[in-house]
Amino acid sequence: MSTSRQLMTREDVTTVIGPLEDDSIAAILACGATQDELVEAWTWATSDPEPLVASGKSLGGRVATLYEIIVADQEGAEEWTP
Repeated sequence: MSTSRQLMTREDVTTVIGPLEDDSIAAILACGATQDELVEAWTWATSDPEPLVASGKSLGGRVATLYEIIVADQEGAEEWTP
């Protein structure tokens, strides 16, 4: 997993999150975040936030943007029925 300021690829995103809508992947890549920031946003989106807050973490900056993209994608997937 890349921890530098290198631009993420589609593969980097799907390695962390799994399958996503193409527009969600494009939005994640466009925000210029690192893979570490994506991992943090994924943790916020899929975990109980109380331990994160208790450890002094806050949701802001690019992590907050990524979080919003992830949550919107998840909500869209939950609404879809075949």
